Amino acid sequence: MKKITILAVIVFAATAILATNPADDPKETAKQAVGDLMKTMMGVLMQTMSAEGPAEAIGVCADTAYIIKADIEERYGVKIKRTTLKPRNPNNAPNAYEKEVLEMYAEEIEAGTMEKDEIFYERVKENGELTFKYFRPMSMMGACLTCHGDAEAVPEDVAAKIAERYPEDQAMGYHEGEFRGAIVITVPMEEGE
Repeated sequence: MKKITILAVIVFAATAILATNPADDPKETAKQAVGDLMKTMMGVLMQTMSAEGPAEAIGVCADTAYIIKADIEERYGVKIKRTTLKPRNPNNAPNAYEKEVLEMYAEEIEAGTMEKDEIFYERVKENGELTFKYFRPMSMMGACLTCHGDAEAVPEDVAAKIAERYPEDQAMGYHEGEFRGAIVITVPMEEGE
């Protein structure tokens, strides 16, 4: 796992050097932050799956993701949350507002009136503070099904590790291409922006 964390830091550092300043545009800030998060996470996740197997890759989503997330939050001045209607980690459960947006996504994708990769964003008052919320939907990719597919198809060692870490797991039973949830970027704003 130490190799993976070191690799994550190296990949993240390279991404940080190449990043540009989105210059006070909350949509561009969110877009760049989510892009950096996804690129870094997928790189580390695929490297771990290839080198150490899917059971060890659980640690990337569970632990390494928070290191990467914290670095990106600090660099862009945003808050990042991965959320879904069927969380594996209860800390990723949606709040009431996020749940409304996720349900809207699920209903509209099912009805064919929204694409699975369509970005949703709006300004929102949250705890008396004006914020810009940017939802980047996540769809299931083939590699994700190793841990999130039908329970009977999940390898035994992976299922055991998931059950140990997440006894109330709800994040199985997905199929390739299915809507999974969203990465939510919250950008703080000043009144009048």
